[in-house]
Amino acid sequence: MLHTLLYIGERVVYSIIDAARYLFTTESSPGFISLGLVFALVVFSIWHHLSTIRLDKFIQKTRRILVYEDGYITVKCLEKIDAYFENIKSINRKNSRCRMAVAWEEFRKTIISPITGPPKNTMRPVVFFQREELGLDRGMWRQLPAMFVSVGLFLTFLGLVAALAETDTILDEDTGGSGDAKDGVQKLLELASTKFIMSLTGLLCSILFTLVLRFYARRMDESLHDLCNDIERGCVFLSEQNVLGEMLSQVTEQTNHLKSFSTELVAQIARPLREDLPNAIRDAMQQAMVPVIENISQGTSKGVETLVGSVSDNPIVA
Repeated sequence: MLHTLLYIGERVVYSIIDAARYLFTTESSPGFISLGLVFALVVFSIWHHLSTIRLDKFIQKTRRILVYEDGYITVKCLEKIDAYFENIKSINRKNSRCRMAVAWEEFRKTIISPITGPPKNTMRPVVFFQREELGLDRGMWRQLPAMFVSVGLFLTFLGLVAALAETDTILDEDTGGSGDAKDGVQKLLELASTKFIMSLTGLLCSILFTLVLRFYARRMDESLHDLCNDIERGCVFLSEQNVLGEMLSQVTEQTNHLKSFSTELVAQIARPLREDLPNAIRDAMQQAMVPVIENISQGTSKGVETLVGSVSDNPIVA
């Protein structure tokens, strides 16, 4: 078992050395690889330039759709932008334009579109339309500078492995077996120093591509900033303080209305009690007393008549 593992380890070592020798068989190999790194830098820079220009044109087209009326964005304009971004989303491609459409959809939920008057937004558009939210700082572009450095270092060490593997051959050719290894060591160092060209090229490509990223990132920030300004200029921003202030004024107005309503209600209830009720009680008492008075009157009249008749029938003798 141990012998098998040692054999596998040796084969891995020799495979790496053979690959290094195959890649660096000539002294011009580091130069060609450096040119390859520079060519990759140019290709990726052009690619990034085209993708940024495409997104910038998309943003500028969105800005041109914005139509103002009396200084504010119209409701029809918002509906037109909704349809435009919905068409972009229907393509179903995971690119920056689709992410822009998703960001607009999220921002659209914060817009209050009244029937009359300007639209109102409760969150600023810069929260949704920025490079971090759109994913422009993620993905392949952010990894490329480190990749250039890593590839350059990897190829440099691979070249050094190939150079060191040829140490015996170089020394034997230059010394002729005489034991004077000065020329051989000098040639070996020259051969090894050429391998560091790839690391330097990788570092240079990393620096240049980082500058390219920063340049286009600044350009994209300016385009997104202009778009956010156009949107915010056409809407009325409702901050948390404004919303709380409107709620407080509405509550105060409702309180005043309730006070007025309570006062009027009490007055309406008190007026019948103060004016109509006494009159109703007096009228009711009068109506109830009339039969009693009539009965008393009739009873009194009959009593007087009986008394008079009794006196007439039985006169008093003096």
